[in-house]
Amino acid sequence: PAGRPLDLQSIVTGWREPCVTHVHYREFDCKDLPDSTEDFFSWMVKLYQEKEEMLDKYYKTGQFPYQMFDRDALPPKVISHDPLRFLLIHLFFIVSSYMFYTILMSIAGHFSVST
Repeated sequence: PAGRPLDLQSIVTGWREPCVTHVHYREFDCKDLPDSTEDFFSWMVKLYQEKEEMLDKYYKTGQFPYQMFDRDALPPKVISHDPLRFLLIHLFFIVSSYMFYTILMSIAGHFSVST
């Protein structure tokens, strides 16, 4: 948003205003990948050039070109994040970590030698 990069803390805590993030991926079968190092390098460079072309189209049109490589590709899916869900997940992690720590310390206490 506004040219400021997102950091992990902002994403996890939701401190910043919501923004749209596009994630594009393609799958390649391993048998179709180049065998030699030089061919593999050229293939990777081509992928980066395609990525730059995709970003260029996005920045020029404001629309994500999801059908650029596959005419049958589905349109982007909007995913909303619920702050309450994030809070509950984090609380579960904290409580379960504390319980696990308490159980381990209890077990360790049974094996400690009294002096």
